[in-house]
Amino acid sequence: MGHRRSLLLSVAPRLLAGALCLCTLLGAGTTHAADSEQAGDATRSAARKLGVDGVRAYEAGKYDVAMDRLERAYKVLAVPSLGLWSARALEKNGRLVEAAERYVKTTRLPVDSSSDRAVQEQAKKDAAREHEALVPRIPNLVVEIEGAPSDDVQVTVAGVPINAALVGTPFPANPGPIVVVAESGAQRVEGKATLVEGETSTVVLDFSGAPPTASDGTPTEPPRAAASSSAVEADSTAKGGWRPVVGWTAVGLGAGGLAAGLVTGLLAQDKFNALECEDSGACPAGSSSDEVASINQLRTVSTIAFIAGGVLAAGGITLLLIPPKKTSAAYLTPYVGTTTLGIRGTF
Repeated sequence: MGHRRSLLLSVAPRLLAGALCLCTLLGAGTTHAADSEQAGDATRSAARKLGVDGVRAYEAGKYDVAMDRLERAYKVLAVPSLGLWSARALEKNGRLVEAAERYVKTTRLPVDSSSDRAVQEQAKKDAAREHEALVPRIPNLVVEIEGAPSDDVQVTVAGVPINAALVGTPFPANPGPIVVVAESGAQRVEGKATLVEGETSTVVLDFSGAPPTASDGTPTEPPRAAASSSAVEADSTAKGGWRPVVGWTAVGLGAGGLAAGLVTGLLAQDKFNALECEDSGACPAGSSSDEVASINQLRTVSTIAFIAGGVLAAGGITLLLIPPKKTSAAYLTPYVGTTTLGIRGTF
């Protein structure tokens, strides 16, 4: 077992003639005296028939059928010949770990002094040789646990529980895809691997970021604390959520200011034309001072409205089009005075 041997060593025993296979199994019923005493004639006869059917299925390449028949026969008559053939069937079905154990158990089965002693002894020798050839093919799996004490973690490989003492060390497993699951308290971590014959694979299960799981294994999110209003406001400010609101408000006020400036400007011009004032601004001597004052007031309001509207519109467009450079607080507030109209704020 210390070195690899070619599987060709096991070819000859597996190609025994059909007649020899059947003779071996038919003699199995009388090999172990204790089994014969416990099992009745009908039971032994059924076991022999299952064994013969299993060997025939094996030779026909129906390894799943062979495994089923030979497993049942071996449970009734645990003799070397049936142990050897059941191990071979397990091996053909990819159950390398189980096959290796069956080979070992077969080599330890007792043989009495019945007439087929030589056949049973040969089966034990064949089992030892085929076990030696099989061992190097068995993959090894290493399960490593992070973020939790390995002694407090329950690990299953392909649904089979693994002793905590084996965590972090190579142990044999059957080839093919497998699922490794580890549970620690309310946490559950799953890993996958594809094992290849003769190779060692490692699966690392990390509990440091694993969420709690429900009783059925589904992840559950931990309850989240409600965010304070200040945190919400800070996050909104950081993301620039205020800019579209303030920007469109400023654009709207600016448009209103421009419209007001246009209207008051037109009214002042109509009154100016009605008094037949000159382009220089001088009005006829008979013009009422109140009318002249009204024209001047309308002109002042129109100018202020145009300026405030332009400033508001420009500020709003700036907020909408230019991305923020910093997350400090900003505000924009329109103001109206007795003779002034505009906006104030910080950006």
